[in-house]
Amino acid sequence: MRDEDANVYVRACTRGHEGSLTSVHANSLEDVPDTITDMCMLDGRGMNPARMTRRIAEHVTQIGLEMRMIGGVRKLVRIGEYEWKDGEIEVRDVMRYEEREGRWRFPEPFSERALARIARMDPDGLELVRRLAEAEGC
Repeated sequence: MRDEDANVYVRACTRGHEGSLTSVHANSLEDVPDTITDMCMLDGRGMNPARMTRRIAEHVTQIGLEMRMIGGVRKLVRIGEYEWKDGEIEVRDVMRYEEREGRWRFPEPFSERALARIARMDPDGLELVRRLAEAEGC
């Protein structure tokens, strides 16, 4: 997603168009909602940035994938779930690649909201998520 596309994308995601996938260049998962808000604000419309960021965190950036260069190759290193709590963006680390150990960790489980959505969209995927969480003790 780039500048002028942001408003169209956010409107689609917040008006019942459930399910989408896009990429955004940001330093970390925590920066993504603010980065999208900044792009939406470029067209000069009078929008409340805090309200826009909340809507993006709740409806647009539900799950984030973070990539980084490891050994000269871009690799997936983190999967996080976005939540809006007490006026702040929080990212729940659901999966994190520990480079030193060469393995994936599952620090926190998905929220009930995310599990319900996974169950609705992909029941087989939900079973896989549960098995991975149990193996990790989450």
